Amino acid sequence: MCTREDHDKQAEACRKERQEQAEAVKGVLLGHFINKWRGRNVYIFQHKEKPDQVITVGEPIGGGQPIVCEEALSGYTATLSRIKDAEANGGTYIYE
Repeated sequence: MCTREDHDKQAEACRKERQEQAEAVKGVLLGHFINKWRGRNVYIFQHKEKPDQVITVGEPIGGGQPIVCEEALSGYTATLSRIKDAEANGGTYIYE
């Protein structure tokens, strides 16, 4: 029988493995924005091995485990444009 403690240990091991895998393929930082709705700072990195993919890292604003995802670059085209616009005006893009 699997206890809650066993489950938590397994979940933590999976998170660490995902982070290590992401670190291995994270390339150049493409941009950063604040996801106000989810309460996260999100960093978008070019995938080193797959040019049509990005690695996103969402860090909870109040602390906690980061969320790491591999996603299609095409899904971030508009967001990256908004990030550049905000940075050009001295700010940070905030997704509400």
